[in-house]
Amino acid sequence: MGRLDDTINSWLSYLGLPEVHPVLEGRDFRVMVSSPYVEGCSVSVADTGYGVSQVLPILLAGAAGREEILVLDQPELHLHPKLQTGMADFAIAVAEQRQVFVETHSDHFVNRIVRRVVEGEIDSDDVAIYFFTPTSDGPHVEMVEVDPTFGIKNWPLGFFDDYANDQEAIIRASLERRAKGDST
Repeated sequence: MGRLDDTINSWLSYLGLPEVHPVLEGRDFRVMVSSPYVEGCSVSVADTGYGVSQVLPILLAGAAGREEILVLDQPELHLHPKLQTGMADFAIAVAEQRQVFVETHSDHFVNRIVRRVVEGEIDSDDVAIYFFTPTSDGPHVEMVEVDPTFGIKNWPLGFFDDYANDQEAIIRASLERRAKGDST
């Protein structure tokens, strides 16, 4: 692995985010971000949107960390779906060197992991997904089986059902409107 800032900037580029540039001014250290709007202009990372400021510490922890385990708590917060899937790819890359534990509510993040298993980029034995359901006796924990041929084999009730349910409802409503001849 090259210089840390090169590694970080490579991932930022992959994620579609602007490059960062560390600046040392006396004893102060600042992180500047290339402006996507004005060539040759940089702004403080504190003056950027949540995306860069949310992603940068995760990239630093993953790329610079020497710990055996990286724990990410909801790395998808404040990120649009494309960034969420990119962060899943980053977690996969870090997992080549050490264990990565991710607590997420993002179907985009989970689906990217499943996709990479089905594409053969990662082994299903290297992935463990757990679904937690609250009960009166405490949480019920169910392991979600990721199969390299079928994807998720034992889809738990309530496990990211909203997208599929919404798509089904959209298609049904569209078909009903078409059947009635309503095109408005």
